[in-house]
Amino acid sequence: MKKILLLILMLSACNPSKTPKKYKRVTYVFVVKDAKKLHYEFTKAPIEGMVQYKYSCKEFADRGISFTYSKEQESIIWLGEVFKINSNQQIMLPRLSKKPFKIYDIVMPYSDASGPLIFNPDYGLLVLYNSYGPVLTFLKNEDSTLAEQLYDFETLITE
Repeated sequence: MKKILLLILMLSACNPSKTPKKYKRVTYVFVVKDAKKLHYEFTKAPIEGMVQYKYSCKEFADRGISFTYSKEQESIIWLGEVFKINSNQQIMLPRLSKKPFKIYDIVMPYSDASGPLIFNPDYGLLVLYNSYGPVLTFLKNEDSTLAEQLYDFETLITE
């Protein structure tokens, strides 16, 4: 009996769904439509009914981004702020993901709050808008044309 319990514990510890997955992104950082290209890597790991996303910048260690996503509540929690889907609007980009990207707005807005965020749980963060800072687009490969289109994302929205 002890051997069976030990085997079950070993198998559950090796459960691939619990193992953090790593992904690479080419990130375009826009400051007044002039983009600088950086390289980010991110991990996606399930934790207590949520998924944690951690982005680290290869060029600048201090430019990391970390947030959690709750599928049940369809919300993102980042820097103590809650972001919720703002409507039925979405962006379909089949070359990046089979699932649509949704637009998340901060629940309690203030003048220099970040957002909106464009995100889907499978792909991760696509765009991070900052009201008084740079706009960051996270792409699988270099694509400055798509990055520029995402900078002005209203043209890509579908209902």
